[in-house]
Formats: sequence, structure tokens, C-alpha cells
Amino acid sequence: MWVKVCVGLMAMALGLLYQLQPDLLEAAQDYLSSSLQSISPGVTPSHPSLEEGLSATWDALITAPAKHWGKVAIGVNACVDVVVSGVSLLKALGLSPHSGGDHLVLNTQEELAETFQHYMQQGAAAERFYSDADSFQHISHTASEEPGAKVTTSLCTICMSRL
Repeated sequence: MWVKVCVGLMAMALGLLYQLQPDLLEAAQDYLSSSLQSISPGVTPSHPSLEEGLSATWDALITAPAKHWGKVAIGVNACVDVVVSGVSLLKALGLSPHSGGDHLVLNTQEELAETFQHYMQQGAAAERFYSDADSFQHISHTASEEPGAKVTTSLCTICMSRL
């Protein structure tokens, strides 16, 4: 969180500086270009552009890692959400919970109803893993057929990890 706060403050400070002195950006580019030129090997002193100076600096600083990766796993996670009234869904499934209780893993529709009642009594929500694939498919289908159900899809995550 503090990193985001610091970045935000830095952006605000730079924006204020730019508003107060609009020619500051050009002066900073000239200074940066000349500084990069002086530390970049192989760059001729014929005033390269800022992009050429940055490119030459990156080429000088970036090196291949000492330890090469054998494999890289890339995962793409897609989400499909069905937004529906929980009370309506329980009625459509023919469920009427008699008592509320929290279940870390849902194995039956009755446990779904009990967990729903437990959290709704507290005005909260929870996500739980449903262990029975067939029953989960039935619940998902019933939810998507409910009047007013909204189905959304999104590409959520791209992960890379070294193997």
C-alpha cells in the first residue's frame, strides 16, 4: 500500500512541477540524454536522440541471467460468473435450510443452504469449494436459468512460474 501512496505522491509532485515550469520536461530530457550518452559505451558523441541513448544504456546494462530456466509454466485463468439472487436460487433448488452452519467444503446442496443461511444472517458473503461435480453442474445450470440471472465472463489472470 505504501508503495502506491509514494508513487501517487510522486506523480502529483511531478504534475505540479510540470504545471509550474512547463519547460522543465525538455530540460530534463536534455540532461537525461547527455547523462546516458556519457555512461553508454559505444555511443558516438554526435548527440543521439533520447530513444537512442536509452536503447544504448539498456543494451549496456541488461545481461543474460547466470542461471537459465529449464521450463516456464504460463497459466491463463478465465472466469465465468453467474449473478443471481441466493434466496431465489435456493427456492429453485427446492432447499429450505432449517439451521445455519459454516462448512469449509460443500459436499451437498443442504450444506450449501446451511452455509448460505449462516453468512446471510451475519450480512456477509463467502466463497466455498463444492466437492460434488455433478451437483455443482446442476446448481450452476439452475442458477443460469433463473429469471434475471446475469452471466459474465472475463480473462482473470496470467501467471508465470519457473519449474
